Order: sequence, then C-alpha cells, then structure tokens
Amino acid sequence: MAGLVRPDIYLAAPWLLRPVVDNYHLANFLYWGVFRHIRSRELARQYLDYLNHCFDDPRCWAIHREELQHVVDLAGDRDDVVPGHPSPDRQVIVVVYPNLVDIAGTRGMSDKVAAFFESHEIAVVNMPICSRTNR
Repeated sequence: MAGLVRPDIYLAAPWLLRPVVDNYHLANFLYWGVFRHIRSRELARQYLDYLNHCFDDPRCWAIHREELQHVVDLAGDRDDVVPGHPSPDRQVIVVVYPNLVDIAGTRGMSDKVAAFFESHEIAVVNMPICSRTNR
C-alpha cells in the first residue's frame, strides 16, 4: 500500500521438497504443521508490524481514509439525505475491534478507525476486548 512492501503471507515449500509436500497428504500435513509451529508467531509479528507501519504512514492512512469514506458515503447514499450523512430511516453501526493476536499492539489502529467514523457522526462500537484473566 502506498509503496510500502508487504511481508510475504504465503511461503511455498522449498523447491526440493515442493513435489513431495504438494503431492502427498502426510508430507504436506507434517511440513506445514511443523512450519506453522516454528514460524507462525514470527510471521504474525511481521505482518502486524507492517500494519502498524501502514497506519503510521500519512500516505497509507490517506488511502485508507478514502476507503473508509466510501463506507460513509454508502451509508448516506440516498436522494433524500445529504451525501456522506446517514439516512434518518436507517442506522449504520460500525463495529471495530483490534486484531485478536495482539490486542494491545493493534488497539491504536482500531481506535483510529473508530475515531474516523465518529467524526462523521456514525455510531461506533469500539470493542473493549480485555485480556484473559486467571480464574
């Protein structure tokens, strides 16, 4: 987005293993099970770091604001209302929540999206997700 390089989400098996991993269920299951176990946290962290960087980058945030503005425009897209404002006979409620893999680390992003909709007088439920407590 906006010239930022996104980390790879899908990683193919190494070329020597690819024919076996791609064509044999047991090899595929073992390879990806081990791979996910070893690399999943690292890949998730890389992607969440990328998302945080996007939300902090003014160009990326401007693009995302335009996309969010389309949602605002759709909410008020009727002849009898002012464009960009919700119709009085239907209510739009936006539900925003952080990424559940890293609630604290992505709360800032979800708050930024919630603030955008609130500034356009659209009802927002900004999910107050709490971390698990010991019982």
